[in-house]
Amino acid sequence: MTRKRMEAHKVFTHSIKFLVNSLFERLKSAVPDITLDDIHFVVTVPAIWDDPSKQFMREAATAVSLQCNTSRPLVLFDVNWP
Repeated sequence: MTRKRMEAHKVFTHSIKFLVNSLFERLKSAVPDITLDDIHFVVTVPAIWDDPSKQFMREAATAVSLQCNTSRPLVLFDVNWP
């Protein structure tokens, strides 16, 4: 750990991108002809989050969609848990 400061948006964007890439590589090994456009990614957030927090995650997910050059955007859903 370097204790280097980083913007939260950058951390969340890189984290989501890591998850997308990791999943894609595992799927690619099982289904060689799969593309990112074949996958519909969904990011869920707790419904109790305030609107600015949800917007923050939406922006991070959108940034990942653009970086991955996929025509399908990552979708953000509010989730009500019991």
